[in-house]
Amino acid sequence: MYDKDFRGRVTVEETLQILFVRHGREQLDTEIEAIFGVDERQQDEEEKEITYQEYVEKVNERALQEQKKLLDDKRKGKLKGLQKED
Repeated sequence: MYDKDFRGRVTVEETLQILFVRHGREQLDTEIEAIFGVDERQQDEEEKEITYQEYVEKVNERALQEQKKLLDDKRKGKLKGLQKED
């Protein structure tokens, strides 16, 4: 998906544009950190990269977290609504 040069690895730079479009500037840093960790560079000052498999796992994990949060928020809203009616 973002492995532009088909090396089986994904870099921070390769993901920035799509994450910006999907999440906006406000959430960009949070999403990059969730996928790649805090440091955007490796110890040798090369741009941080992870395997494509690691990337897919992280993105799927984030999507599941988002779904769970939405469901929890909906449930809380319904519970609050039920409590008000009593």
